Amino acid sequence: MPRSEAQSMANDPNFKILEWDSEDDLVVVFTKTADSLPITGFKVEDKPCMDPTRLSYSEAQVFYPLEDDATRSVCNLEDNTSLVHDPRYTKSGFSVDEFTV
Repeated sequence: MPRSEAQSMANDPNFKILEWDSEDDLVVVFTKTADSLPITGFKVEDKPCMDPTRLSYSEAQVFYPLEDDATRSVCNLEDNTSLVHDPRYTKSGFSVDEFTV
């Protein structure tokens, strides 16, 4: 959401606002007290695979593979769409580290 809209929640302890430098002036706002469905998954990826069971790795990504990662393979051609990466996602231009998320 725009940073200007998030300012009204800045002093509310129920909301967590993640900010970073951006030309778009956007922030991410989280809460644990909203009367709605929870976030059940949150992926931070460079180019998500069409097949959600596969992992997408950025060439510049530094990671420590876990046991589960060894059984998964990287993106490949998806049978139904003939696409490797999901075109519904676009780069936002934001940068955030995994610790902050």
